[in-house]
Amino acid sequence: MRFPFSASLPTPYLLRVADGEATGPLAFGIRAGLRVLSWLYLGGVGASVLAHRSGLLRCERAPCPVIGVGNLTVGGTGKSTATAEFARWLLEAGLRPAVLSRGYGVQGSPPVRVVSDGKSILLGPEEGGDEPVMLAHHLAGVPVLIGRRRPHTARAAVERFSADACLLDDGFQVWNLRKDLEVVLLDSRRPFDNGFVLPRGMLREPPSHLGRADAVVLMEPDRVEREALARLRKRVEALAPGALVAEAGRVPERLWDLDTGQDYPLSALEGLPVVALSAIGNPQGFEDLLGSLGARIYPARLPDHHPYTPGDVEWVQRLAKRKGAAAIITTEKDAVKLDECGEAQSGEGRGEAGLWGRAQAAEAPEGAVISAAHGGKAPMLVFSVRLRFTAGGDALRERVLATARGER
Repeated sequence: MRFPFSASLPTPYLLRVADGEATGPLAFGIRAGLRVLSWLYLGGVGASVLAHRSGLLRCERAPCPVIGVGNLTVGGTGKSTATAEFARWLLEAGLRPAVLSRGYGVQGSPPVRVVSDGKSILLGPEEGGDEPVMLAHHLAGVPVLIGRRRPHTARAAVERFSADACLLDDGFQVWNLRKDLEVVLLDSRRPFDNGFVLPRGMLREPPSHLGRADAVVLMEPDRVEREALARLRKRVEALAPGALVAEAGRVPERLWDLDTGQDYPLSALEGLPVVALSAIGNPQGFEDLLGSLGARIYPARLPDHHPYTPGDVEWVQRLAKRKGAAAIITTEKDAVKLDECGEAQSGEGRGEAGLWGRAQAAEAPEGAVISAAHGGKAPMLVFSVRLRFTAGGDALRERVLATARGER
């Protein structure tokens, strides 16, 4: 989806090569080389899956039920949003879930780190990862742990917090921990990218591996034609016979000031020129949601998981001034890094867990006007979303709860 007021952003050359948009001898040669590398990658993935299934490599069982939430492609499909929603389901049912993540980009030891104990946020994004810290901000009563080896983090969740179910954020490619339920999210607009695995395409695994899934959620189904969605459903049912197929999308829920915490009604975005700042896997989805609320968008995209610096903040403020933007809108994943940008990393308490989630229940004052912050700078506003199921949500909830209770 393109917006009349959006800034023009060049697509990286390698992406245009992979998509077949770039032509000429150089592009042809690069595609050929990438295809060879993809065959090698595919062989490695197949060997790893086979080794774990045959017992050559150990696949451990956790001391509690494990629910994996993942996808087939590189990039954002809403895994963390879905993980948070499943955690709420388990909490509402009186269970004690824990969220486990690798903690992308986090370096060094110890092998298991506690981002949140369910009451307090103990680590910032540099030590705990942006997505785990974001989840901690949303989930009160849910410990969030990170570690490269998920069997270790699962045991720690049970031993330290008496967790009776573990949710693996980005868990489909975790093969060393046995999962009791595999939930896979597919972007309805481009479910299998260009059909190639990395690096020729964006697939982490070939579509045939979808057969491991117990449930498949088709994300953003309203963004594709009905006939295309029906064809995708048929293909998913053929690839994953017996899997539950649901449909869901991310919907806008809250708009608030990162500095003051003030809430604004979503209607305040109508006709408003804004810079859409993001360092996420799928910036287009974020920008589409802002556009659906009538905002006039100037995208400012940075690489996924980008660590913000004070220089980045100055750069985006200059961009906002140059474009005449009334505000800078960013995602929650970016907000956890921007909130600490330039601050000392003390390693002490980072605030109460779940505050963002509780704040979403509050209503924004009608008629609140977005205006420049002190000093004439554009305010930094955070755009919150939540998962909303349009098909199969009740059935998936029942399956998630049954798995967590050990009934499957």
